Amino acid sequence: MPWFLRILIGWALLAVAFWVTTKIVPGLNVTGGVVGYVVVALVFGLINTLFGHILRILTLPLAILSFGIFLLILNGFLLWVTSKITGYLTIDHFFFDAIFGAIVLGIVSWILSFLLHRLEKLGR
Repeated sequence: MPWFLRILIGWALLAVAFWVTTKIVPGLNVTGGVVGYVVVALVFGLINTLFGHILRILTLPLAILSFGIFLLILNGFLLWVTSKITGYLTIDHFFFDAIFGAIVLGIVSWILSFLLHRLEKLGR
């Protein structure tokens, strides 16, 4: 599969993961319909790609000391930054909604990626 198609599929899967997450976490809301979900997925993906890895490396000692719990706070922070950049995503409360939303978003994204890889294997 070409790299560009992989990026588009990953983007679409992240948009679907955001949709599922907003249905599970009541404090996360995306407005604007499909366009809103696509924009939020794009911005979150860019923020996570550009800053997420750097922040994870910089906060590695905290992550080790907290047995990885700090990574949940960091992912919630990246989600909160996304809400401040886009006008489509709103988060009611940082501590509960952003962190719980980051957990749900991670789980849903992992499940969708796993299913996609299984479908790719079946198609070969």
